[in-house]
Amino acid sequence: MPVRFKFNKEGHINMKTQLLLAVLLGLSLGACSSSSKKEMKDAQEKVETKADQAADKAKETAKDAKAKIQNAVAEKKCTLGKDVRTISVKALDAGGCEVIYNKFGEDTSIASGSKGSEHCASVVSKVADNLQNAGFKCE
Repeated sequence: MPVRFKFNKEGHINMKTQLLLAVLLGLSLGACSSSSKKEMKDAQEKVETKADQAADKAKETAKDAKAKIQNAVAEKKCTLGKDVRTISVKALDAGGCEVIYNKFGEDTSIASGSKGSEHCASVVSKVADNLQNAGFKCE
């Protein structure tokens, strides 16, 4: 069915028809606009959710790494008769580590590392080797 517009004497579309066309045009543009806005909002929410998940995963990974540092070279106990010495690694909150040497019940920090635990593990190994060379048995 063809649409017929009413024209006035000057050949223009009458006011009611112009108003109706303007309302229909506004509604059709508004419907397209709200759909794309909703899609953009949904996409933004998905990105934010993914970012939150990635941040949570990174925190868990950092916690796991910290636990591995503490467990990997948690403590070496070296004995020679009644003399007991311990070398332990303490994980630091900033992501580094600290090596604690206990001799005669007194703790002393003998080394630290600001990134990872490799340096601390190396120090523990060297100190344990030195003690074994001096006759200690290290476990």
